[in-house]
Amino acid sequence: MAQRGLILAVVAGMLLAPMATPTAAQRNPLAGIWSTRIVDSYGRVQGIAYVQFGANGALYRKLFPRSVGTGGAIFQEWGIYRFVPGRSAVQVLIQRYAPHQCIWGLCEAYMPYVGRWVTSYFQPQGPNTVAFTDQGNAGPPQVFIRAARIP
Repeated sequence: MAQRGLILAVVAGMLLAPMATPTAAQRNPLAGIWSTRIVDSYGRVQGIAYVQFGANGALYRKLFPRSVGTGGAIFQEWGIYRFVPGRSAVQVLIQRYAPHQCIWGLCEAYMPYVGRWVTSYFQPQGPNTVAFTDQGNAGPPQVFIRAARIP
């Protein structure tokens, strides 16, 4: 009888104990900073890209290109993101970018996706690696690793 009372006390204690809350990474597997190398079809590194997914839904991307023709410009994008319910996908909306491409006083987005939602499918490959496949991109998934900061 004493054993039964002890078991009931342990079970009751487990049920009444405060539940541990999941960490931000468990709720949002993309929260934090990620980086990848941009490689062309010949295997040459054309740049380094960083993306930061804020816990509040904010998004920041920065690209350091190494290719000729960019004038050494560092591309930056600011926007928001949201998860697609029931799928391993995230939708991104880029709202601001720099530098602006200006000709004769008229500035336009340098990429066609600025100002519209774009879906990226993701597959975590461990706690510090995730692969992304962008909507409309037939290429292989782009693998990102966790980074400590964005330079």
